[in-house]
Amino acid sequence: MNSRMDHSIMNILSLSKTWLAVALVTASAAAMAHDVWVEPKGDGYVVLYGHGEKLDDYDVLKLKTLTALDVNGRALPVRGVVGDGPSPVVVQVDGKPALTLMVFDDGFWTKTSDGWKNLPKNGVTGPLESAFEMTLAKTVLSWEPLVTRAYGLPLEIVPVSAQAPVKGSTLQVKVLWDGKPLVGAKIALPGPDKPAPAQTDAQGIASIPVVGGRQIISVVHKVTPKNEPRTDVLAYTANLVIDAR
Repeated sequence: MNSRMDHSIMNILSLSKTWLAVALVTASAAAMAHDVWVEPKGDGYVVLYGHGEKLDDYDVLKLKTLTALDVNGRALPVRGVVGDGPSPVVVQVDGKPALTLMVFDDGFWTKTSDGWKNLPKNGVTGPLESAFEMTLAKTVLSWEPLVTRAYGLPLEIVPVSAQAPVKGSTLQVKVLWDGKPLVGAKIALPGPDKPAPAQTDAQGIASIPVVGGRQIISVVHKVTPKNEPRTDVLAYTANLVIDAR
């Protein structure tokens, strides 16, 4: 395993400092993974969590960082967190973001005879399987050259072109793991007919069919930790959220 990624869970958020300049200061296995994305709301942006159209509540402390970048790739000030309840988080940004980056720590999930619990493996009776879940999320708000850059996330999906996708076309993306192309990665595709995943080639590139409206493209990569009693697997999910005409 690459030395950068051979970390304990306590150090799992030690990511590139270049894009962590703007952070929110708030205090399952692949089947449990949720998507995380940003949508405009009023004069701010709301952070949503769920599967497709089904939204779920979440602990706001799980949102570890949110970075908003303008068209030139500069971090914009995030002016606080507002909202009526524990979730969803709503942020206001000074300026117009073209891209948002988020780290969402979903914590430990362990399956028992009673179902899945948001607890470590060594914190339940009779664990059947467990995972530590982390989502690394990108939302494209404006198609500019900055969307084709990599931002140092452990796992990320990068569009190959800055041209805005159109319904019925294809979008080429590259999947990177620790900054290098991830070969043979299976990218989950949306759709009521549950299309087969797209698989990356030797350069980590795959072609994604573009549907109309919001589209969430996601990939999961799992790592088996050493000497870790709290979980069997470190499960990273990267998503890329786009809108197409």
